[in-house]
Formats: sequence, structure tokens, C-alpha cells
Amino acid sequence: MTAPVGAATAGFQQTTLDAAAGTPFTLTFDNQDNQAPHNLILHNPDGSNVQVTGDTSFFTGPGQRQYQVPALTAGTYAYMCQVHPTTMKGTLTVR
Repeated sequence: MTAPVGAATAGFQQTTLDAAAGTPFTLTFDNQDNQAPHNLILHNPDGSNVQVTGDTSFFTGPGQRQYQVPALTAGTYAYMCQVHPTTMKGTLTVR
């Protein structure tokens, strides 16, 4: 997943992602935006945060962070930047 320069208004480049149910995976967040801080938070279908391993604090790019995501059950999971939640958001579909 990438936050390009200007992501605060343009959003993430990938607004939809897919993952396999029952299998842990690594999610790489590539923050290319040197104009504003961003982060990435993944929400369970009930709205609570998915507990990932990795630094989810705000940071200004360029830089990358990797998150170890635990095995998830099938469903739809929202992701967002907490700094820009109305423009930087997307959906992870777990099947």
C-alpha cells in the first residue's frame, strides 16, 4: 500500500486489498509523501483495531513500515490514516 505525495487529498493508491482467511500476512506501507505525516490502521468488522505487530505511529515520508497482520476471519476490514481519515481510507477483503 502506498501513500503518494499529496496523499492527504488524493488518498492511498490502493483503496482495495485482498487477503486469504486464516493466514497471517505482512502488509507494507510505503509512505512516499514528504509533505504530511501519515499512518495506517486496520479495523475489524466491528470497528475495533486489528492488533498488528509494527509501528503504527504517524511518520512523514519517504519511508516504509511493515506490519505483521494475524490470521483474520473472512470479512471486510477497513483501513485508514488517522491523520486524514476522510480521504485516506480503503477496504481489505478477506476470503
